[in-house]
Amino acid sequence: GRLGAALGKQAPVVAFGACCFGTFGLCNLIQDPDTLGTWPALVGLAVAFGFGRSVWETNFKASVADFFPNDKEAAFANVQLQSGLASAVGFFVNPRISPQNLARVAALPLG
Repeated sequence: GRLGAALGKQAPVVAFGACCFGTFGLCNLIQDPDTLGTWPALVGLAVAFGFGRSVWETNFKASVADFFPNDKEAAFANVQLQSGLASAVGFFVNPRISPQNLARVAALPLG
């Protein structure tokens, strides 16, 4: 994107996207469920998710292409594999983990 080109690297933008996703975990750790269910909180979290998702779909994938210029197909296959594995782990672990521990895992990008 433009910001990545202006900074010369994709890394700061990708870090921003990770922090946007980590915001979910942080909010679950510091806010009670009643507060998170209000419209201002929902809109704020939706905006943070939108920023994180847009970085994932653009700058992150551009970074992968930059790191593996000679083997882009394998690099993107690896990204899809890791994404699928993370989703599968999340699907099976979610019913067995407390909301606080789930929030801690989601907040890892911030730490």
